[in-house]
This record gives sequence, C-alpha cells and structure tokens, in this order.
Amino acid sequence: MKCCENCFNDVDIKARIRDIDERGDCDFCHSKNVYSLDIKKAINNENYAENIIFDFEGLLNLYIVYDLNKSPALEKLDDESHKLADQLFNNTNIFNLPSNEISKLLKELLHRKYIENKELFNSLVIPRYLLNDNLMKNNGIFKGKTWESFERDIKYNNRFHSTMTNENILMEFFEATTVSLPVGSEFYRARISNNGDPIPGYAMGAAPLGIAGPGRLNASGIGYLYLCERYDVAIAEIKSSLNDLCTVAKFKISSELNLVDLSQINKLSIFQFDNKEQYLMNYEILNKLDYSMRRLSSNQRSEIEYVPTEFISDLIKYMQIDGKKVDGIKYISTIDDETRDIVLFDENKAIQLKDELLTYQVKKISYTNLKKVH
Repeated sequence: MKCCENCFNDVDIKARIRDIDERGDCDFCHSKNVYSLDIKKAINNENYAENIIFDFEGLLNLYIVYDLNKSPALEKLDDESHKLADQLFNNTNIFNLPSNEISKLLKELLHRKYIENKELFNSLVIPRYLLNDNLMKNNGIFKGKTWESFERDIKYNNRFHSTMTNENILMEFFEATTVSLPVGSEFYRARISNNGDPIPGYAMGAAPLGIAGPGRLNASGIGYLYLCERYDVAIAEIKSSLNDLCTVAKFKISSELNLVDLSQINKLSIFQFDNKEQYLMNYEILNKLDYSMRRLSSNQRSEIEYVPTEFISDLIKYMQIDGKKVDGIKYISTIDDETRDIVLFDENKAIQLKDELLTYQVKKISYTNLKKVH
C-alpha cells in the first residue's frame, strides 16, 4: 500500500516523502500520480524515508490506554480520552486525513506495533503528560494553564511582571520559526491623510516615540515600523473609508534580517523536536497564539485587547538566536491569508524609496457577508 504527501500537513513528513522521489496512486486520500511512500518498503528498510517508521512509533509512547478499572482517579480526564487517531487529528497538525483514514494508515504503517498492542490503536487513550502535573508545570508554556488564563492574567492581574509564563519554553518555539529576510526585499506602508493632503515621505516611517498608538505588536508610545508585502493589502489594513486619501510608501530592506515568523507557529512539525511531549502539551496554545495574531480588529478595539500579543512581541524583541538579536516579526495579514506583514523593531533596517511615494483616494469599498444575522 502507498500513502502520499497529500495525506499529511506536517512539513517534515511531506519533505521526506518528496525526497524519496517516487510517484504513485494513494490508497488513503486517493490522489493520483503524486509523491508517495511505499509502506512495505518503509517497514522493511529503516533508511527508507529517513526511518519514518521509527518516528511514528515514537508517537505511541506519548499516549496511554484510558482504563478506569485500573485507576478510578482517571475519571477526571474523561473528556480528554479519545481513540489514537482522533487524538492525532485534534491535537497535532500531522495529518490531512479524516480520523478513520488516519486509523487505517497508522495500522498499516505501524503494523508490527499494531499486532503487539491492538488496544492502543482501538481503545480510548489519553496523553501521558496529563498524569504528571509537575511535567506540565515545568514544560507548559503557561505552566499547565491555558491561553485564556494567560490573557486574563496579563490583561487584568499582572501586566508587566507575569509569573505564569515559562519564557524559555516559549522562546524555543519562536526559535524554531526563525527566518532570514534578504537584502532588497520590498514592502509597503500605508497611512490615511488627516487633512486631505498627500502625506510627505518623512512622515511615512514608524510613528514617533511617545506618539505611537497601541498596535498588535507594540504598546502605546513605542514606535515600530509595520510593513506589508502588497500595497493594496496595506491600504485595506489601515481601515480606510470611502473618499479617504491614502499615501503608500515603498521600503527596501537594507540589511539581512533575522525574523521570528509567527505565520509558522502552528505549522511546526512535532518531528523536529526532541521533546515531543512538550510540543504536544503546548499545541493548543500555539494555535491560540496564531488565532490572536490573525484576529481582525476594528477601530473600536480597546487598547487592552492588544496586551497579550504585545507581551509576545516584547519577549521576541530581546531574544538572541546564534548570538544575533531578532530584528522583528513576520506574520499573516489579517486581511489576506496569502500576504505576509512584518514589524521591525528598528525602522533603520529599511530604506524608504523616495521616488515610489504614491497617494490614492478610496472610491469603492466591497463587503463580504460572513454569516447571516438573525
């Protein structure tokens, strides 16, 4: 039997299957003539697909069969018990298959383990880390608490000296997303004119210190340079209205940048981490962080709503990776999922192209009906 790259979301597994450089028809997602993995070869040859069998067998060690007869104390974890395929579907980004097909694929790929322990594949299981409070406290980003608990704490309890964050754990995940941005990369910044006149180039940089309003990644008074890959998306992001005059400046990156790419924070591969249990217990938090970065904001959004992601930004600002400071953050535009924005902590890392300053007047606005209101 064969599975293929389309069966997976995991970037590491997809890359390994492509590297095999074999094409075929998939028995699980039914894609035709795609990069595929021959399961029989994988079972019989540990070098095939860089020992993909070994890595998937390692996932089994993260779970334990949920047996109330052996330990009635487990009853409090009843809501966390699911079949193995469902656990991997809900709490990892490994597969691009429904749970029933994941189950079939696991039983084929891990056939030897399935013969040894069918109960692990067919019965309800729970993640092992749930049985160890100290493990969650030491390895959880928020010491075993949720993203929602962190939001409440940072907004209403301990704004500047949060004690509920394992910062070193969080920075491990940030480091795994680090990317370089080459010299010459081009981005745009848009602003709405307050007086109906085009905005001069000297006023198109980061907002001055003390004047800058609160943003998704900067606290009030701290001026960072927000840039966008596309000029039209940059205009949409500033929430311009009909007849507004918008000036757009073009910037070119003047030196190679070291960025934390938050657009990848929920796409990290579990297989790239030695401590897979740590990944597993923090997976939901990484997804909540991703959601917070992509959540649309209105002009009426209160300053306090930005506090959690401002905290994240401050943490990244003072990171060092391989002895180098981080220059900024890359993230998904809230307007367009295919567009990337960046925020630079030092605006001097980008040069404004003086002859590329353009002014537009908004003449048309389109609307999208997201859902029916009753």
